[in-house]
Amino acid sequence: MSADAEGALLPRLPREVEQSDRAEAVRHALAARVLRLGPAGPLPLLSLGPALTQALRRAHTQGRLGLGLEPAETSLEQERAGLAAVDARTGQPRAARISRLGLVSRDAAARFQRRLAGLAERHADRLLLVVLDADGTEVGRALFGRAKETKLLLISHKRAVADVLLALAADEAMTSGGA
Repeated sequence: MSADAEGALLPRLPREVEQSDRAEAVRHALAARVLRLGPAGPLPLLSLGPALTQALRRAHTQGRLGLGLEPAETSLEQERAGLAAVDARTGQPRAARISRLGLVSRDAAARFQRRLAGLAERHADRLLLVVLDADGTEVGRALFGRAKETKLLLISHKRAVADVLLALAADEAMTSGGA
């Protein structure tokens, strides 16, 4: 685990990210700016840059992007039950590593934030929550080309999560003018 700008620990990233030459840039992008989103605490605050937008569109096209809190809760709980069954069968618990990514618009209401905090706590071993520096309508417009209120996106496949996280490094390189 590594520390972010406020000293909070970042969970282990997907192997594909950790083994990439862009791993440090991803960690920097996640730690550079944070936002306190109600009881969910300080979360990475990310700009909706062109590489991130393209990665999110790819995840959507591939059927690996879910929309909304209720479907995310259902999906994560079903996965949790399946993983617990595997852990019980093998007798070996899994190592904590991010395999799911929740992206929240910055204009989430207080009640929504409380539910997100619970979601983040229950699934902290594999879910990373981040805040997009855009309101729900901007997120919908960027992803779908129209004003569609989009408060929560859940990336539900580890390869798509890695693709989105690596896109952060590409956007960071563009904004900093670096590699």
